[in-house]
Amino acid sequence: MWHIEKYRAWMDRKNFSPRTQETYLWHLTKFIEWGISQGISGIDAIVQHHIQAHRKTLKTYKARTINIVSAILKGYFKCLKNEGLIALEPKIEYIKEPKTLPRLTLPDQIIRKILVAPDPHHLLGYRDRSILELLYTTGVRKQELLNLDLKDIDIQEGYCRIMRGKGGKDRVVPIGKTACQVLENYLKGIRPILTQGNTQEKALFLTHRGTRLGGESLRMLIRRAAFKARIEGPVTPHVFRRSCATGMIRNHANPYYIKELLGHAKLSSLEPYLKLTIMDLKEVHAKCHPREKGEPKKI
Repeated sequence: MWHIEKYRAWMDRKNFSPRTQETYLWHLTKFIEWGISQGISGIDAIVQHHIQAHRKTLKTYKARTINIVSAILKGYFKCLKNEGLIALEPKIEYIKEPKTLPRLTLPDQIIRKILVAPDPHHLLGYRDRSILELLYTTGVRKQELLNLDLKDIDIQEGYCRIMRGKGGKDRVVPIGKTACQVLENYLKGIRPILTQGNTQEKALFLTHRGTRLGGESLRMLIRRAAFKARIEGPVTPHVFRRSCATGMIRNHANPYYIKELLGHAKLSSLEPYLKLTIMDLKEVHAKCHPREKGEPKKI
């Protein structure tokens, strides 16, 4: 159907993750179904006014989602042109996205409350503490953490290997001293019990059944720790990643090193972390604005 398999192969060559491919193909399938409903015979029959008409069907979407769909279609038409299946690529423009406040990040003192919330006297409690410490010290993505195997962790040297990260790239990230100590205790005293004698299991973090930890279990253990620490608002695995990055930036870390830690391809990917939060701005304003300095004057 409209050479969709050509596009799938193109994404494979570009090392798109399975989840990204699934999302892109879903949007592309919706576009093709719309085209068929409009009587368009095939991809070579697409002209500029079709692109404009399709854009109008996305009016209920957020600007960011519309731009994601636009990027998918751009890649699709570029792929087909390179394959010689179409002569010209239609012009697809992005729309301006409204500026929004930075998404949730937590200061170090709040993160610390979450880190110590799990009960260390229980097997799963200590496992949860190990997971939270590793999330915060490395800033790894959710799936990167879930994919970790025993062989990827080097406690003695203090680093872990992230294999097949976003875009299929590997990297090595440091583990802080506290996280190393917690992980060492987990590996020596907790994980061997969780394996239930299954020495063939390679996963670093296990469930109570001795199997690899999944995404929903990870989200739930973070929610439990945040609730126990009496932290309001949605705390997700990505909150630890953002808090790691913004905390290091506030402590004057070189953005290049943060880029390497997080596994970003470009420094421009750090823009969300480099923006001042509204609380930062209010604090600086209160301290430095000439109208705010000194005792309030009677009016």
